[in-house]
Amino acid sequence: MEGFDFYCIGGKKMRNRKEIRWIIIGIVILSVGASMVPAGLSIQSEKRNAGTLANTWIVDNEGDGDFVTIQAAIDAATAGDIIDVYSGVYHESVNINKSLQLIGKDIEYLTGTDTGKPEIYGTGLDNTVSVYTNNLDVPVKISGFVITHSGNHHAGVYLEYSRSVEVSNNVLTLNHHGFQLYYAETDHIQQNNITNNDYAAIIEFSNYCTISMNTIENNTHGIQLSVCLSNSITQNDIKGTTSDYGLLFLRSYINQVTFNNFIQNQKQASFQNSVNTWHDNYWSNKVGAMPLYIIWGIFQANIFPALKIPWPQFDLRPAASPN
Repeated sequence: MEGFDFYCIGGKKMRNRKEIRWIIIGIVILSVGASMVPAGLSIQSEKRNAGTLANTWIVDNEGDGDFVTIQAAIDAATAGDIIDVYSGVYHESVNINKSLQLIGKDIEYLTGTDTGKPEIYGTGLDNTVSVYTNNLDVPVKISGFVITHSGNHHAGVYLEYSRSVEVSNNVLTLNHHGFQLYYAETDHIQQNNITNNDYAAIIEFSNYCTISMNTIENNTHGIQLSVCLSNSITQNDIKGTTSDYGLLFLRSYINQVTFNNFIQNQKQASFQNSVNTWHDNYWSNKVGAMPLYIIWGIFQANIFPALKIPWPQFDLRPAASPN
């Protein structure tokens, strides 16, 4: 029995030694893992700063979010971040110079009673929202806002030397220009309601942009393109322009005008020193069974500026009913 007891006691000692050894190994592993945590966090921070991981910032005008103004959120954000702006009126002019998604939320955040798209109400002295990205391919998205009260000869949304900017699902109203593109490329203006502005849009020296699926209604002037190349104007409702053309080209070439509805504009469309392609548009003033629609414009020689030669271009497949 004594030998048996000794054996058992010895066995317990052996087991205790093994348990102690595994405990020590576990402690070492935990210590090494703990020492690696700061390095891991540092890597995540570097990734975020490089724009591969995005933060989402919340703007609420009543103070329930991260910021009460949109510009403060933009200034704090890192390239690639998302800024969610909740219902309310934001009295400011906004400048964007980095890759961001600026998204309007049509609900209140936490406390308050605001509803509907958040409204960016400009200062009345400048553009209400401006994007300056120095001609770099810097994606920016602006979506879900009412954008209003630009200054005289300024725009609700102004894009200068910009590429890959998307302006979508906004209401642009009561501005001098609804939107303006200046030396822009590959920008997308789509699914906006552009109404009751002096000019719906001014587009200058801009190429390969897309203006699509917008409702452009009751503006004094419609869309004017000057010295523009290879843009697509498609599937828009352009209607009720009160004192000028729904669409006007000045020294612009190889632009595509397709599947739009030109409805009851004071003057539907025209051009000066421009050659562009028109097809499958609906023209509310088209009469008769002639299988084409004539767009009249002029050519004017620089050496004889007083000589203006009327010149036609044609929509060879005008739509019989609105697109």
